[in-house]
Amino acid sequence: MKRIALLSMCVLVVAASAGCLHKRMLLVTGYPDGTPGVAETAAALEGAIRKEQFSVGLDVFNMNATGHPTEIWRDQMARMAVVRTSAMDPAVVFVGGDDAARYYAQRLIDRPVNFIFLGLKGDPADYGFTKALNATGIREQLAVKEAIALMAKLVPLARGVAVLADRSLEGDAVVKQVRAASDTAIPIVDIRQAGTLTEWMAAVNDLQTKADVLCIGSYRSVLPDENSKEAVSPSELLRMTSEANHLPDFSFWPDAVGPHGVLACVSVPLAAQARMAAKMAIRFMYYSVPLHTMPIAACSEKETKISRERATRLGVTVPAGEDTTPLSDTASGKSTL
Repeated sequence: MKRIALLSMCVLVVAASAGCLHKRMLLVTGYPDGTPGVAETAAALEGAIRKEQFSVGLDVFNMNATGHPTEIWRDQMARMAVVRTSAMDPAVVFVGGDDAARYYAQRLIDRPVNFIFLGLKGDPADYGFTKALNATGIREQLAVKEAIALMAKLVPLARGVAVLADRSLEGDAVVKQVRAASDTAIPIVDIRQAGTLTEWMAAVNDLQTKADVLCIGSYRSVLPDENSKEAVSPSELLRMTSEANHLPDFSFWPDAVGPHGVLACVSVPLAAQARMAAKMAIRFMYYSVPLHTMPIAACSEKETKISRERATRLGVTVPAGEDTTPLSDTASGKSTL
């Protein structure tokens, strides 16, 4: 009987411990519902933590600040995200993208909410994250050199790259990273930003004679006109751009690649960033390591993606085996900012 009682007590202790170890987490992004990268990020975060035998649940709140690039909408959605956070009281919040960082996460600094950012193209210092005691995360350092090197391989005679981005936080950050790139395989000869569809299409047409390769840097926040409050659908903008553009094109985002998009991309996979963020979360939630003691990291993993159908339309020859190729198999996060 004593053995049975002892066994029962052990079962109760284990059950109680398991309940205590279950953590609720929240992912807040600046993107719309249905964005492929959001689902990829959420799955990778949960998968990485559960792989370590921890019990977690993850809720997702998408602000759609990229699709409604107005200050009123962003402020309203940020307030809703803060209310959701307060009501849920998650063990940790993951913050995806620059819009969520600027309009939501900045409100969390010095509050009793711990957050880990990822997919951040801008400088974390510009958002106040480097001095925050309740934050750390992953800075997305774009594969600018790698992408241009790929285009140099695909278009050997190219002598100049033009870059086109929208007027958004992400667009500004992309342009800043592109400007900082040096000794690229093909020189960057022109950089444009457009806020409206008319400006965007005018830039696409003008750049046809200014460069040999076109980079679509950021494209989620282009308005139909100056009075609009909702952006042109990214897929529709890519379709219109692909029809007007006759230059070999590339981007930094996998969902931009396709027969009605761009020819190629070299990306820093969101799943890899999420796995790094998950490791940070595990150290914080289960081993009580303060977030501010974990250095902000950069993901070393990169991946290429090429649309052969788009290549055929542009008259570009794609070498065998070049469609989807990991450029690095590690995402150690050892490099810091």
